[in-house]
Amino acid sequence: MNGNQTMQDVNKYQYRYWNEMVQLKTTIFYLEECLHESEKLDKYINIYLAITSNGSICGWVIWKEISIVWAIIIAASQLINAIKFYLPFSERIKMISKMLPELDNLFNLAEKSWFQIAEGELFDEEIHDLNINIKNREMDIVRKYTAVCSLPYKKSHLDKAMVFAQTYFSNFYKLGGIK
Repeated sequence: MNGNQTMQDVNKYQYRYWNEMVQLKTTIFYLEECLHESEKLDKYINIYLAITSNGSICGWVIWKEISIVWAIIIAASQLINAIKFYLPFSERIKMISKMLPELDNLFNLAEKSWFQIAEGELFDEEIHDLNINIKNREMDIVRKYTAVCSLPYKKSHLDKAMVFAQTYFSNFYKLGGIK
């Protein structure tokens, strides 16, 4: 919608297309939140493993009096090291890092088409076809990458993504809110 339009001014196909754009941008922001969390957790695990493996000899001498505590820390690090391969963080980072640029490109294409849609230059059937094309391409991208690793559902990530999308569309389209 341009800055002067309200939802009452657009037809149902424009409205659907607009909502698809909002949904796609929200998905992108959600994936960015997942990526940040996965990177953070992967970094913390790697730091913990580096500290415990490199500090084990030094720590053993220093902590001789409470060696049971140090033994537990080392045992935990060995356990984490053994199961790290099965933790989803590294794989999720790779997956999302590949998926995001494709979704960003798709969003840019959708946003480019929005101008013609908002200006009323396209027929309803053309708008509908563009909308279906975006949905199908998004599903293809998500399926391509989530076959390797699943994505978590986190309400906090979704809440942030929705706020970011609201801000994005408010800033670039001067809207009071998105629905």
